[in-house]
Amino acid sequence: MIDVQHKPQYIIFNFFIPLFVIFVAAAAVTWIDPAKTASYASPRLGGTLTLILTTIALKLSLAKEIPAVNYITLTDAVFGVTVFTLILSLITSCMIIYLIEKKQEMLSKQVNVTFRKIYPFLYVGCMGGIVLFFFTVNWSL
Repeated sequence: MIDVQHKPQYIIFNFFIPLFVIFVAAAAVTWIDPAKTASYASPRLGGTLTLILTTIALKLSLAKEIPAVNYITLTDAVFGVTVFTLILSLITSCMIIYLIEKKQEMLSKQVNVTFRKIYPFLYVGCMGGIVLFFFTVNWSL
């Protein structure tokens, strides 16, 4: 029998605060107007790619501190949601830049404004759904 104890402060400071900072940075990147910069040098795309790589690097650097198990844990799901929403942001940014290149400025502006408003709620909603799922499912079956 092994006695396992969780230290909530450790998990909060090493997992959730860094992911929250990544989320805030990702939400801030959506406010960069791609129409104001050249499409081949978009800081919005570069920033989002950097955040994706940062999230993956954080996951890999913390891997030695997470017990290796053969099922998905809450931390795996939280990292997955973060990467998923960042990839969605990257795809949306590419679509906005494509619309600008095709001279569809009004449509690109509407997509940009809508995504800015939806992105924080999407991320928080996905995180809330994951947390609710992990805490409401009966895992002892």
